[in-house]
Amino acid sequence: MAFIAVTELSGTINERKLSGLMPILDAVEKSSRVRGLLIQMNSSGGEANASEILFRKVRAIREKKPVISYVTGMCASGAYWVASASNRIYSMETSLVGSIGVISITPNVRKLLEKIGIDVQVSKAGKYKDLLNPFSEATEEGKQKMLHIIDSAYQSFWKSISAERKIPGDQRDAIATGEVFTSDDAVKLGLVDSIGGYNEALSELRKISGIKKTRFIAPRKTFVSRFIGMAVKDAVLETLEASVGYWNPLQ
Repeated sequence: MAFIAVTELSGTINERKLSGLMPILDAVEKSSRVRGLLIQMNSSGGEANASEILFRKVRAIREKKPVISYVTGMCASGAYWVASASNRIYSMETSLVGSIGVISITPNVRKLLEKIGIDVQVSKAGKYKDLLNPFSEATEEGKQKMLHIIDSAYQSFWKSISAERKIPGDQRDAIATGEVFTSDDAVKLGLVDSIGGYNEALSELRKISGIKKTRFIAPRKTFVSRFIGMAVKDAVLETLEASVGYWNPLQ
């Protein structure tokens, strides 16, 4: 029997998050029984590469079946990048959305080491190999190199969201500021389609897909992350069997 798959993206987006969520998304994309995907979003973002991988996967699913995201708490930075691949985005009135920007933070302990008499010797091959070295003072040239890298990621982030949400490029300075917005402001800026939560998002997805039955598939982080390849698929199936009844996602 056909159904709508419901899953969640919460917490920090990183490699561990991918190991728990990607097998589910792969199964959702391949299964002819899944006619739509509803994603609950509550994340402040995370690693750029991991976020891009999830974004591309959700977009691939959207090309085959409808996808709707709804925000419960926060959908910021990389998490919003993922949500932007959906057909529509809902956000609860008290949620926060946005934080479109890129940041890199590197602690520098040079002065502390000097106080306690520790001298760090660095041997390198390659002029910029120690660009993020926390034991030495960054040069102005090195800072510019890092800014170039960060800006490149920022431009890709904005270009992707601008295209997915059909936001004019001249709106970047008002939207891609790194700040989070209230749901009302996010709607006005075009980042969110409607105010609403699970019921509103599911209702629309049911109208689009023509399917009423739903199944919630929760990533089991500590269990799924132990496995790779076929073992990951088996772990997902065990999770489904324990929580919502058996479902073979490859049928």
